[in-house]
Amino acid sequence: APSWMKSDRDIVMAAVKRDGFSLRYASNELKANRNIVMAAVKKNGYALQYASLEMRADRDILRAAVKQDRGAWQYASDKMKANRDIVMEAV
Repeated sequence: APSWMKSDRDIVMAAVKRDGFSLRYASNELKANRNIVMAAVKKNGYALQYASLEMRADRDILRAAVKQDRGAWQYASDKMKANRDIVMEAV
């Protein structure tokens, strides 16, 4: 996709709402956008792997991703993986 499309918030939001994996094509700025990432992981938890490190360390984003698919846990930030409370929520 053209770079302008990867940076267009509305286009990317529409894409991730249809297919969470579309997050992989988003600009780095949008991979760090909480609303975009949340929509992506709610559709497909594994989309977490394409989110920015900051988003992979966000408790609510991680919860939504793991709720959609427990396997998404592997893409959590190291900080979140070391958080006992978060670990307990994921299992």
